[in-house]
Amino acid sequence: MRNKAFISATALALCVATTARAEDEKTVTVTGQAAIVNGDQKGATEKARRDAFRLAVEQVGGVQLASSTVVKNFMMTSDVVRSQADGFVKAHEDKEVKCDASVCSVTAAVTVAKSGVDSFYNLMLMQAGHPKVAFVIAERMAGQTDFSLANQERGKSENMLTDYFIERGMKVVDFGGMTGVNLSGAAASGELSAADADKLADKADAQYVVLGKVVGVDAGPIMIQGLRSYNMTFTLKMFSTATHEIVATVTKSNAIPCISPNLAPVSCMSLYRARVVEPAAQELLNKTAKSFQQQVTGERRVQVRAKVASFAALNGFVKALQGGAIGGIKDVQQRTFKDGKATLDLQLEGGDVNYLAGELSSKKVGGSTVEVTGVNNDLIEIEIKK
Repeated sequence: MRNKAFISATALALCVATTARAEDEKTVTVTGQAAIVNGDQKGATEKARRDAFRLAVEQVGGVQLASSTVVKNFMMTSDVVRSQADGFVKAHEDKEVKCDASVCSVTAAVTVAKSGVDSFYNLMLMQAGHPKVAFVIAERMAGQTDFSLANQERGKSENMLTDYFIERGMKVVDFGGMTGVNLSGAAASGELSAADADKLADKADAQYVVLGKVVGVDAGPIMIQGLRSYNMTFTLKMFSTATHEIVATVTKSNAIPCISPNLAPVSCMSLYRARVVEPAAQELLNKTAKSFQQQVTGERRVQVRAKVASFAALNGFVKALQGGAIGGIKDVQQRTFKDGKATLDLQLEGGDVNYLAGELSSKKVGGSTVEVTGVNNDLIEIEIKK
């Protein structure tokens, strides 16, 4: 008998689970287990069934839903994620239920809403560390020769992209009007210099920047009188302002029927949003989610910028880190040293940069006292003192 699974009470899970289309669903067969406590076979059977739900969500979403909350050597998992698994199970059918003296197991065919899993998992990863992102999107419509700020419709793509990210839990920074932040050149060209990225990191407290280009090309008239087909190509590149490393890139292209090329993102907005912007935004979120997942549960790179009195002190600090003075650091690479300033790359086994900063500042490393002067999502600034 097929039973409707419990739907999570959270607004996000309810929204996603109730709107997932049939083509977004997948059925898998899994076996969950649970220990029998105080002879309660009925309770153990229900827990085993819930464990099967969790396993099904893992298989369909390609994610690991943690069963507990643990922070050790920067390794972090979240019980909050696991608790939502039921919200994405649309239905299930028990195939086999059995108990022995100590354990009950349930084998079930479980139908999971794939889009729900993806959306919720993306949201959880976006909220990890509460990173902030700034958008710089340039547009060039058919007939234009450059990415001109004079284009009166510039900003429509950026607004749609911003809304998409905000709705999924990302914090978006508006740098307009900020003192010392003038990115008009970047907005017109779709390119951002390292200096401009540093300004965003400093003034707007943005950990990530998404650079985008929209190019509209006239593909000629279509059968409907008065309409032409415009091929809209949306290219996105997301990078860290701390390390300038690229996190993800996306390119989406599709034909949009419209009267005017400048109106393609406006009067034909629903088609443009559905065919170009949202697919690009979803793919960017998926790729970004994988990067954030790596930061939380796998390896991640953190840059350390250090002020240090001498090369000898720096060498002692690096050797101490390589020798395990701070847990969770897998590798240390010295990149630069000049005029008392050094740049190091630390490879962490997942986890929390704030926790690492606390560890560095709470003990002597290589015989030196460390003062942490700045912390970003991918960057720690320190001063190494004797």
